Amino acid sequence: MKPGSDDFLPPPECPVFEPSWAEFRDPLGYIAKIRPIAEKSGICKIRPPADWQPPFAVEIDNFRFTPRIQRLNELEIVMEEGGYEAICKERRWARVAQRLNYPSGKNIGSLLRSHYERIIYPYEIFQSGANLVQCNSDPFNGEEKDKEYKPHSIPLRQSVQPSKFSSHSRRAKRLQPEVTFFSFI
Repeated sequence: MKPGSDDFLPPPECPVFEPSWAEFRDPLGYIAKIRPIAEKSGICKIRPPADWQPPFAVEIDNFRFTPRIQRLNELEIVMEEGGYEAICKERRWARVAQRLNYPSGKNIGSLLRSHYERIIYPYEIFQSGANLVQCNSDPFNGEEKDKEYKPHSIPLRQSVQPSKFSSHSRRAKRLQPEVTFFSFI
């Protein structure tokens, strides 16, 4: 293109190679053969012989696929239990999980809540027409104010000085304050 010219000149077409069956029997050898030509343009297209079929990469005999059952319609139980805010406020997520016949576990309720909160609750807010900025991000804790933090009486690990007679003498010596004595004669 000439400077100041408004005409667009398309770049040259990339080279297209159509190997015969004899050439295509060794694909890497063929690529090495055409490499000097392809490097000049930076790209090339290789069209395999017309009746070539790529090998199927999956072993059908060993391939197993287990579909995941997603029972999202059953989450209507959340509405039956009073909605997201009520369940969070009354901490009934384990009960919802039990009604959905999920296997009982230590944190199944909190896990269900976190998934519901991340996936379904934003959609519910969208459907209601509410603005996400106006919504309380943690609606079940909105009524209580945070209490002022009072430190506990447990000593911090870093503040406990090691014993002078500790078996870990290197650490004990490292953490002791250095004392330097000066003598004037």
